[in-house]
Amino acid sequence: GHLFIPLIEELFTTVIPNIVRFPEIGVNFLSRTINSVEVLNRIENIQRTIQPNKVIREYLFSDYLLLYVHDDNNVYLLSIKHHRQLKYKT
Repeated sequence: GHLFIPLIEELFTTVIPNIVRFPEIGVNFLSRTINSVEVLNRIENIQRTIQPNKVIREYLFSDYLLLYVHDDNNVYLLSIKHHRQLKYKT
């Protein structure tokens, strides 16, 4: 609970304004190498829900990774994960 308020404050004071002002600030999430069928399946599921010409972008801030998609008028937040929630395969 005590980490939730600072996260929300940072999202609304810094992260979202940065993405709105510079929507391509995030890295293309799909440009990384995918080493897992499970991850590939999840990405394909996400891609089916967004327009074909949209790019899923990754924005890192504090201890969090945010995935988002944008168009000319909107930013859509897809996922926010703390770095301890992320699983990496080597």
